[in-house]
Amino acid sequence: MPKTNAQGITTLYLSEGQEVPTDLPEGIKLVGPGAPITEEQYSDAMSRHGTEDFTEEDKRVQTKWLEQQVVSEPEEISEAGEEVSESSTEPSTESEEEVSTPESTPWS
Repeated sequence: MPKTNAQGITTLYLSEGQEVPTDLPEGIKLVGPGAPITEEQYSDAMSRHGTEDFTEEDKRVQTKWLEQQVVSEPEEISEAGEEVSESSTEPSTESEEEVSTPESTPWS
């Protein structure tokens, strides 16, 4: 259930692994460990990378951002794979070379 804080910002807390609701009204900020990291949050955290101001929260933001990027990648690979598999459904006319093994080896 969304809540409005003292600054007038409406937030919705998401626990780790909780699905992001698709029917949220405009203007609700997702917070908590299950909330997706925005590009703005990532850029802000990375601006402190390599400095003494880089915090544990910055590390969490960086890690979660990278995980989000990895999760979205398989869909792209999957789509590319479908294109490849569609063109590779035709039977191959190439013959495979036979691999011969010697009947005797130097160590036998």
